[in-house]
Amino acid sequence: MKRIVLIITLASTTIFACSVFSQVRIGDLNTPDQSAVLELVSPSNNFMGLLIPRMTEAERNNIKNPANGLLIFNIDEGCINSYDFINDQWSSLCGGVRKSVFTSLCNDINFSGAYVEKTPLNNSNYMTVSVNVAKIGAYSISATTENGYGFHSSGTFLNTGAQQVILVGQGTPEKISDPGNEVTLVCNGVSGICTSVVIPVLPAISTYTMNCGNAKIFGVYQLGTPMNNSNYMTLPIIVDDISKGGSWSITSNTVNGISFKGYGVFTSIGAQEVTLYASGTPNSTATANFTLTSNSYGEVEMTCRVSVTMAVPTKTILGVGDTFYNVSNNYAPNKLMSADINFGTYPNSTVKFVKPFKFITASGESAIRTALSSSNPPDILITGYPFGALTGLVPDFINYLNKGGVVILYCQDNNFVQSLMRIIFGDNSISSQNGGGAGSRYMFPILNDDPIINGPFGNLGGKYWGEDASITTTLPALVSNPNITVYSTSPADGSVSAFRHNSLNLVFVGDGGFNACCGTSLIAYPFAVDSNNIPQEKANYGPGSFSSTNGSGPVANSIFFANALAWAINVSQSKGINTK
Repeated sequence: MKRIVLIITLASTTIFACSVFSQVRIGDLNTPDQSAVLELVSPSNNFMGLLIPRMTEAERNNIKNPANGLLIFNIDEGCINSYDFINDQWSSLCGGVRKSVFTSLCNDINFSGAYVEKTPLNNSNYMTVSVNVAKIGAYSISATTENGYGFHSSGTFLNTGAQQVILVGQGTPEKISDPGNEVTLVCNGVSGICTSVVIPVLPAISTYTMNCGNAKIFGVYQLGTPMNNSNYMTLPIIVDDISKGGSWSITSNTVNGISFKGYGVFTSIGAQEVTLYASGTPNSTATANFTLTSNSYGEVEMTCRVSVTMAVPTKTILGVGDTFYNVSNNYAPNKLMSADINFGTYPNSTVKFVKPFKFITASGESAIRTALSSSNPPDILITGYPFGALTGLVPDFINYLNKGGVVILYCQDNNFVQSLMRIIFGDNSISSQNGGGAGSRYMFPILNDDPIINGPFGNLGGKYWGEDASITTTLPALVSNPNITVYSTSPADGSVSAFRHNSLNLVFVGDGGFNACCGTSLIAYPFAVDSNNIPQEKANYGPGSFSSTNGSGPVANSIFFANALAWAINVSQSKGINTK
């Protein structure tokens, strides 16, 4: 093959075409390498490179009928692209994976861990960056400071859309920074200072101990509601030593979508209190068990646990029966439910619940049936005297229960109870009968793992409930039924007077007047609350000859009701009729 050596210098904008059917070497007079069709040599006194066509990705895609192996420099990616004719696509030469395209905002950046002068960063020091990926591919994100430390992550985005990237901390803070170090974020080579992200660097670490057992939780922790400055905990601290510096930092793990953190400087030793603020958005109503981790120096305990109860959203309750006996009035049961100390979002609320309850009432077969079968049925149904004569509603109760409805059935009507239980248990031999009369007392069993017998308002094991001024309905056939948890029986024959169904959301008590209140009689009105509407026992109930069952003594109807309502709220949230 004939070889031609060319020395070409062009400074003109003239475009010309030239065909050479030989080997070509440009840059000096030496012979081209025998394996090369074209060899370019940079002059020894003026180093230069090969400059191929540069264009955006959109311009590249406008090339008509690109040849197999055609090369361009993609200025969007910052990479050389070659055309693959067989697969009809452009490929990046940057490590085989093309660069991604994404955006990030400074207000979507969060940092974790404590940053202490002269202390190397560890696994607790990282930064979370939210990005919106427009095109999948390789990414590299760095966040640097001017104080000896920074963060980095690289990888490949496999999907477009909103994502989060965790940048691992590196380096050692050189000096204290208050209010903190600004961050320079570099995304795929494009940089910008994020002045909204400020990381404080604390002085050297103190020695201190956390008292998680006395932590207090503030604010509402509700499913889907982002945390704000009202969501925090206060944590008692014993500071032992600040001779090496007074800094402290306490962080939690993330549970149910939220976490806590706080930092600062102790200026004295002894008992103190710190504040940890919550961030994130709850994604569950389950109780969140957090592990708090401190940066305390030395051999002291550096972790402890704190539980935060998620607030259950408000519930709709259908009250059926006379307003004196159900919960849709301003008598004691309603006041118990409305008291924030019982059901609310205060630190001392027994049950964390977003108030208020939404009460509806219905009377008559048609109105009750309409309410239970509506497109937006009540979460919880509570009955009271004189409900029970409407046996035509039994199929509606069954349908409501089967769909997840929650029923607290206070009922002493033998016909209704018998008809309902025969369908629930599939046994037409079930019968109901009259038990003890006015003032009778029935003992609760000891069931420490039961959510109602041992509920948030107290352990009822060994305590009693009292029959209002009438007759208790009991069920002899259910004594040994495996589908229920028996709550009380009649001393006379062992027949069941109260139970909770183990699979349906049903609690039954054979007394329509279970919630009767507001009177001084000791054979009636067994429901009692104190001046703050907190449930309490009624003393000396059922004296003398009127007490046909278990003698006289205190009864805890209101405590049972409060525990049962707490149970009803939880099951309606987790597996209720409006969760399906």
